[in-house]
Amino acid sequence: LQSTQHHKDIQIQEALVVKQAHVNHLKEVFYELDVDESGEICVEELDFLLKDPVLSRYLTSIDIDTDNASMLFNLLDRDDSGLVNIDEFCEGCLRLKGEAKSFDIHCMIYQNERLMHKLEDTFNSQLVQINQVVHAMDRHMATLRRSGLR
Repeated sequence: LQSTQHHKDIQIQEALVVKQAHVNHLKEVFYELDVDESGEICVEELDFLLKDPVLSRYLTSIDIDTDNASMLFNLLDRDDSGLVNIDEFCEGCLRLKGEAKSFDIHCMIYQNERLMHKLEDTFNSQLVQINQVVHAMDRHMATLRRSGLR
């Protein structure tokens, strides 16, 4: 039992070391991308430097698709600021690393279903309000017709 726990502890430690190595590598990549040293990268910087075969191969080696720079940038730019800082870059690349897992896909399905229900509720609410306005206008027009005004 102790041996099993020790083995798990070693696996956890090894996984943390590998993750930290990826983070360190990603920080180096970020600093290469950040040519103006602003601490943030824009889509143009990412697009330009993804054409570097060495950088592209590295990202591909950790299962990050570099074929569509603007989509990659959008996935990294979590706050939609139009800029990606080092934290967004590292966290985003780690999140995108590898293949989608069943859990990830089910999370997306769940979020999409929730969003669809919210949109449907909003649409129905707006439709009710529009119908109320139309009926109020019809009543107002009927009143105007009865009074002889047009």
